[in-house]
Amino acid sequence: MKFIPIIIAGCHGELGSALVRRVTGKYKVIGIGRDNKKLIDNVDYEYIKLDILNRKKLKEIFKFYHPRFVINTVAMTDVDNCEKERERCWRTNVETLQNIIYACKFVEVNLIHISTDYIFDGKNGPYSEEDKPNPLNYYGKSKLASENLVIMSDLEYSIIRTSTLYSGRNIKGKKDFAIRMWEELSKGNKIKAIRDEVRNPTFTGNLADCILKMINLERNGIYNIAGKDIIDRYNYALEFARYFGFNEKLIEPVYSIEMPNRTPRPKNCGLLVKKAEKELYLNLIDVKKGFDLFKEQMKNYS
Repeated sequence: MKFIPIIIAGCHGELGSALVRRVTGKYKVIGIGRDNKKLIDNVDYEYIKLDILNRKKLKEIFKFYHPRFVINTVAMTDVDNCEKERERCWRTNVETLQNIIYACKFVEVNLIHISTDYIFDGKNGPYSEEDKPNPLNYYGKSKLASENLVIMSDLEYSIIRTSTLYSGRNIKGKKDFAIRMWEELSKGNKIKAIRDEVRNPTFTGNLADCILKMINLERNGIYNIAGKDIIDRYNYALEFARYFGFNEKLIEPVYSIEMPNRTPRPKNCGLLVKKAEKELYLNLIDVKKGFDLFKEQMKNYS
């Protein structure tokens, strides 16, 4: 059986690596990243070390493999660092995508681009796909700019807006908020959790499964694909503690106004996911099911 080729840009990030695991065996996976070697064990995928800002080399790779789908997971997502290092943020979130779009134009390809709930200002959430973006910070502005590039590209495309990814697995040593909570609460350490910022906690593996389904359906457009529940970080932390048997008193509620040196975030940028569920027949999971899957992955966490 000849597999259809898919290129995953940023294949060793949290979402990229989950996609490699989900898609390999169903499609021919070519992963692109900046690491010196393959990092995902026991998975049969091709890996190419490449700085995507190298436009000429990227075009050569696309013309050689002729991918039917390209998934762009490359992003600088640290909101505070994006504000401080705007040039690097723009280079990562916008200029790399410009090169991907350029290379896509040499092959017949469907581009899937990962975006964020931070394109909204959080004043009138939760948001549908039709609501008008108005980002508060530079990270959100860079991601909105990237969306606009995709929309104006004349390519077949899908834009996936998601939120607050977490998993019990990360191949590059980065720790998302769920793993940090696990580690601190396991040690009996107190943690602070913000009460007035509302999100959709999204289990990374579930998002990867949904992207695979979108690929299989060859469905295009803009979709909110995120966790089913919309919840503030403090109540999410309480639910986390109850589920795993940690002491709830270790969780200290704080408000964003109490953190003056922190880059402003939208208060309520929850995403409504009804369109994705209806049109893509997705099984988006709630907080409880996310904890079940996180617990299973954490058995192998070290």
